[in-house]
Amino acid sequence: MLNWNEYYKKTELENPSIILKKFFEMKLDNTTLKRAIDLGCGSGNDTIYLLKKNYFVTAVDKEQDVIDIIKNRISDTSNLKFIIEKFENIRLEKEQADLVVSNLSIYFCNPKFFEKFCNEFTNAISKNGYFVGNFLGKEDEWSKNTNRTFVNEKEIKDIFKNFKIIYFNEKKYKKLTAKGNMKFWHVYEIIAKKL
Repeated sequence: MLNWNEYYKKTELENPSIILKKFFEMKLDNTTLKRAIDLGCGSGNDTIYLLKKNYFVTAVDKEQDVIDIIKNRISDTSNLKFIIEKFENIRLEKEQADLVVSNLSIYFCNPKFFEKFCNEFTNAISKNGYFVGNFLGKEDEWSKNTNRTFVNEKEIKDIFKNFKIIYFNEKKYKKLTAKGNMKFWHVYEIIAKKL
């Protein structure tokens, strides 16, 4: 079985997520505070991309090792903060941000805590701020795992009921996992602006 250190090593040279790059390509980055939260930061690809875009980034992950992994990849950590906590226990009330990013990580939240977790990260977004990320759908190959959360389009739109959805895309495809296994992916991509 792939452990987290192996996963981070395999993914640390990847590009930032497609949906985050799309956000910047759409020129939606018009905020002044430049504060971001990266949910499930992993090896730091999106975190580092945001730091290069002059954001102050709160990198969130459940694994303590991400701190050293990301710090070893950058020279300046002055605009970086870490929260090491499971999504089920996260508290973001002090972390107001104008951008919350999550790439293929939200599904790690246990379904029993999913609504509370969604409230945490949507409440952390300032007015006119953005959520940029993705969710795994119910047709995803991993959806048999009852300790993870898989959603449909209606459930996503309910999460973002107080947002204007700027971009929404559903994708189904086969692609290798970091472990090297072929997998069927069911992914919803979303960019939403808080009203």
